[in-house]
This record gives sequence, structure tokens and C-alpha cells, in this order.
Amino acid sequence: MTPQTSPKPDPKLGPDSRTLLEAHWGRFVAWCTASGRDSLPATAATIEQFLKLFPGSASTQRLRRHAIRAHHLEAGLPDPIPTVEARVWPRSEAPDQTAVGQVLAAIPKYRYPIGLRGRRDAFLAVLLGTLHLTREEARTIAPADVAVTSIVRIRGHVVPSTDDAVSCAACAVTRWLRIVGPVWTGFRGDVIRLLDPTKGNLDRHDCEQPVLGEWRLAEQLLLPLDVHGWARTGVSLSGRSMTSIIPARRAVAAADGPAAEVVVAVARRPSRFEGLSLQEAYSEFGTTDAAVDAALARLAAVWGEARASTRNSSKQPASPSRSYHRIATTRSLPGHPRTPDRDGWSAPCRISSRPAHTYAAEACYYTPDPRNAFPTKVWRWGVPMTTVLFTAAPVTSGSTRRSVPTRAGHFRLDCPVRDEGRSVAHKMQFGFQLHQLTLFYGNARTEKDFRTDTLQPKGNNVLASLRELSPSIYDVTRIDDFAYRTRERQADVALAPALRIEHIDATSQDRIDIEFRYGRVGSHDLAIAKDRSEDAALDSKASTNPYRASIYLPKSGNRAVLMCEARGASCPSTYLLKALCLHMRDTDAERPEADRQGWWRLKPHQVSDTGRLEEVLRQGNGAGLQLEKRILKPGQTRGGEVITLRRNGLPVGKLSAVKSMVLGWVGMTPEKGADAAPSGKPTEQVSSLIGVQVSADDFDDGAVTYDQGDGKTQTIRPDSVRDIFTYPVKVGLPPTPSEIRNAAEERLQRLQPTLGIQLSI
Repeated sequence: MTPQTSPKPDPKLGPDSRTLLEAHWGRFVAWCTASGRDSLPATAATIEQFLKLFPGSASTQRLRRHAIRAHHLEAGLPDPIPTVEARVWPRSEAPDQTAVGQVLAAIPKYRYPIGLRGRRDAFLAVLLGTLHLTREEARTIAPADVAVTSIVRIRGHVVPSTDDAVSCAACAVTRWLRIVGPVWTGFRGDVIRLLDPTKGNLDRHDCEQPVLGEWRLAEQLLLPLDVHGWARTGVSLSGRSMTSIIPARRAVAAADGPAAEVVVAVARRPSRFEGLSLQEAYSEFGTTDAAVDAALARLAAVWGEARASTRNSSKQPASPSRSYHRIATTRSLPGHPRTPDRDGWSAPCRISSRPAHTYAAEACYYTPDPRNAFPTKVWRWGVPMTTVLFTAAPVTSGSTRRSVPTRAGHFRLDCPVRDEGRSVAHKMQFGFQLHQLTLFYGNARTEKDFRTDTLQPKGNNVLASLRELSPSIYDVTRIDDFAYRTRERQADVALAPALRIEHIDATSQDRIDIEFRYGRVGSHDLAIAKDRSEDAALDSKASTNPYRASIYLPKSGNRAVLMCEARGASCPSTYLLKALCLHMRDTDAERPEADRQGWWRLKPHQVSDTGRLEEVLRQGNGAGLQLEKRILKPGQTRGGEVITLRRNGLPVGKLSAVKSMVLGWVGMTPEKGADAAPSGKPTEQVSSLIGVQVSADDFDDGAVTYDQGDGKTQTIRPDSVRDIFTYPVKVGLPPTPSEIRNAAEERLQRLQPTLGIQLSI
């Protein structure tokens, strides 16, 4: 083949395109001949010089390269134009290389929405600049590819950490994981709270703090974000976006250097109630309530008078001497905010897009001039609330809204609604609890070894016994029958626990997986259907939920571990163990006396996890102490008002003492070297930690409060302290079996040195 010969026509190209290719190839051959260069094969330098001497548009230069490449490939020669690997982050030898740490330090980490976008971009910088992933590999990163323990790993690659928290790559990953779950689910209020700069701390390594499992809710981790901070779900960040994001972040870091982000706590201004005694505060509350009641009564009276006047003189125009028509004050029904009617008074206006749980109550001045319409203080009767802000706009043709005739013209009232509350119906927290198990022979008190001790005469250890048990227990439902020793039964089983084991998987030598259902008889009385005739009464039945549990057997010894799923505050681990053991007992009792071999009893003990306690006391900077006083009216035994004296934040240097106090409430022993808990009853302990002059005898209970990380504040009381040892996995949606098992085994790996139990996980 000679330089003048043509390659075979490409069937994908039209006649015009092939003609253009031949024209470009002919020009290249003519130039090479005139300049004494070889056109076939041509060098990369020759091609570059040709393109430089004959400038053209991007499409023209692309066709020239195409023509040169096609002739070389047709001649069996290698491609003379090397394909450069597209990399968003330059190689280390590139002259404009900006260190990843420098870019991470310059990216904002707090405030909404710049902190949201900054955390996403920092995570992208780690994927491309630290782990050297391609854009396509980065786009497909999913929660299953990320493992967060003491070391952060992405697809098996360790994300390094540095001494500086603001430039630490591992911290950049965990900061994004903290908010990607709420971002993906659309809980923007949670995102704004997590990005609050008044609660941030840039001196502390974020990768050393516990990360809740909400990030596993997201289907993908690189989310496209709009200018308002909303995420587009179902798609990942495009390669084109990555190409524009990274150079822009690198340019800012190279030009300005690390930015000093202002993250400071804001002190609350003291109110006029500061320093009041308990009795004085109670008196002030009563005075305020009386003033509010009087104001509401006055508003109701004005409302009645105005409505009567409106009915009598509805056609009379408003007085021009007044700067406003009337005051519209209303408490709306759910989903029915109110707008002023033709006389300036409020009338129902349905807004079908609002959630049915919101309520509104507002006093609003309405004026003829839309520029003077403004809301006044919102009177709140309860939460959650919806604030309805009234504005005026000219009526357009075809409008279905009610118009308001005024001296200034006709205006339409629009009601933009801002939801100050948020439904928590789908915010159920799913997690698990861990218990140490000890093994006993029947009602005996001597502990047995899980591996070596057996029942006679068959010689079954506990694993073999559960394998033998599984077929016969599936159809057995226990209702309020969970006692090892015989006791007098009561006919009333209202709210009695009910449990049915549906499956036991004991094929493994190291773990026993159990699926069961649990509920309480009487918790619900009717299951309703779309068709009323299909409703089902639940008078003597239990409304149940599915649960999962796993028993992790030790390699040797008399201690095992039970992991039981928890839904909210419900974790029926004790009922599950009793159902297993009682069925073994009842099955053995049905055998002939000569064939009886006995039964196993499993006893649970709460796992002593001081690390979990420290997590809940530190997370969200929301820990505090409070004393509670319940005031009952004469003859009242339940309910009543509760007066709370609360201190926000733990006293300086008292975290260890608070941990010891809470562990004492649950009956656990504090770790060695910990500060001693205050002495006395819970009220005396908390009052000594609050540090104000109060008498513990004036209160009924002491408690510790903390922010559990999903916008809720939880209270640790002596009678509910065990609830803090529920490890969260997911919020809103039940976790899959693999998700809850992975989370439990990850926690067990951290606890193994403390527990002293050798597990095969």
C-alpha cells in the first residue's frame, strides 16, 4: 500500500464524510512530501506539527486525526496518535499537581448548603486523588463497598488518615457518610442540623468518632445535588460533573490555600428566668399560662363581635382611615390553613399537598397594598406547627382562588406553607442488642461449657439439641407462658407477650440463626382493610412483627453471645430464650422416663459496653442532666404535670463520673481507672452533678439526656437505662439480614477483647 492509496470505505460513514476524510488525508500527504517527512508511517510529532500549522475547528481537527489513524490501521501499522488516559486528578509528576490534603483543607465542611456540597466534593477528591479510581469506578461506589471500623476501607483499599483533621482523607469520608443517608431520604432538617457550624469541631478527627448506619440507606454514595441541596436519587454523579468539580476545587486550593472555616459554639443569652428557684419558676409558668388564656379569650370575643358585624354590614366598604382591614386569627384543622375572605376575615382554603399532621395558628394583618401585608407572631397551641404566611398578588384570569375586593383593587391571597414539624411515622429506629449467654442444665446453677458439656444419654451439646428441636417448634405459639417454674395462671391475658419461632438455621458450627414473630395480645383490637367487610378483630390475637436473632457460639468456654433485633425500644430477647428452653423442657417431659435426657437453660446478661455509653453521651453535643418533679392533683395517681430542671451539657471533667453513674443504674461495673459515681439515690447523684443549689428531696427522679443522632432527644432513667445499649442500624426501613448481621459482627469484633469470648466471626 502506498501513501496515495485509500483505505477501504467505512460502512458507517456516508459518502460526504468519506470524501472529507480523503481530502484531509490528501492534504497531510502533500504536506509531508513538501516538508520531507514520512506520511506512512507518521510519527506523533509529525502529526502534531501538521495540526499546528493547519489550524481548524475542533471537528475539523478530529476528522484529520481520524483520517490519519484510519490509513495507518488499514496498512497494518500501529495507531500513531497515542490515546491519553483521561484522568480528572493529574499524576504526581504533573507540574500542576495539587496535594489532596491541600484540597480537602480548602473545602468547607459546615453550613448548608455549601457544607453539603463541600463534603460530597471532598469524598469525590478522596476517591479520585487518594485511591486513584477512575470516574466510572467512582460513579459505582455503593454502601456495600465501604467498611467503617477503626480503619476506613473502600473496596478493600485503606483510606489513609493524617494528623491534621481538616486535611484527613478518612475524616472526609466519614463526614460525608454522616449526612448522605438523610440527604438521600430527603430529611433536609437532619442535614441542616448535622451541618450546624455552632456544633462543629474541626480540631477533632471525625474518623475517630462512631458513625451511625443511616448512610447504608443510600443506593449510591456520589449523589448529584441541585443549588438548593436536594439530591437526585436513582442516578450517580456524571463523569462530566466530576471533570468540572475536581479542577475547580484544585484551583481554589492552589490559589487561596486552606480556608480558616469559622466553627464556634454560640452561647445562649440569659433569659429573665435565669436564677429563679423552682417555686418561682413554677409561679412564672402559671402567670404566663394565665396571660395566654386571657389573650385567647379576648381574641375569641373580638372574633365573635367581628363576625356578627360582618354579617350585618357585609356590603359596606372598609374604613379608609384604618391602615388594615381586620386581624385574622385562626387555628386551622389538619390540612386546612385559612385565608382572609372577602371582608378580610379568614375562611377555609384547602391545600391538598400538605401533610395531614400539620396545624396552623397565626395572627396576620391584611392591607390593601400587597407590599404592606405581613405576618405577626405565631401563637402555638402545640407541635408540630405549620406557619401560613399571607401575601397578596393581583388576580389573574382563570384563577380559582377567592379574590378580596379592597379600595386599592382586587388581589388574590396565596398561602405558601412552611412546615415547622415533620412526620416521624416513618422514623422507626431499627437496631440490635447484645447479650452474654450462660448455659445451665435445667434449673441447676452450675455453668456448663457450650462445646464439651452434653445431655445424657444421647450426648447432645446445645448445638445438637437446637438442631433436634427445630422441626417441632415452628408451629408452637406461646402466649404469656414464659415462666420456668409453675405459677398460678391468670385468666386475663391483656397485653400478654406472644411469640412464635418460624425458622432455626443451625447448619453452621459457630452460629445459630433464628427467625421469629413477637407481639402482645391486646395491643391492637382491629385490623382494618380497604373493604370494611374484610376487617379482622384482634380481641384475643397478637399483632406481631418479624424479628431475627443469632447465637454466636464460642470456640470454647461457658460464655456465648446473643444478637437480637430491636424495633424502637422493643427487643424480645428474653422471651425468645425462654421459648427455646421451655420447648426443650416440655419436649423432654413428654418422653418416657427412661428416655429423658434433660434440657438446656440459656440465661442472658447485658453486654457491658462502656464504649457504647460514651458514644451516646458524646454524639451530637446533646448530652445533659435533668431532675424531674411530677405534680399530681388531689385524688390523682397517674399522669399529672412534670416540672423538669435541666442542665444542657455535661459538667467539665465529669464524663467519667456520669458513665460510672449510668453503669451503676444498669448493674454494671465501671472500667478500671474510671471516676467514682456520686453517692446516693439517682436524684441525689444528678443534683450533685448539676452543680446548683437544689434539694434532691424536691424531685422524684434523675436522668441523663442525649441526642441519639436522628433529631430526637432520649432520656436515660434508672428504669430504662438498658435501652441505650440498643445499637442503631437503620431508620425508617427494616434492615436486611446481611445488614444487621454485618453491623452486629462489626461491633462484636470491637468488643471481643473486653468480653473475653473467642468467636469465629
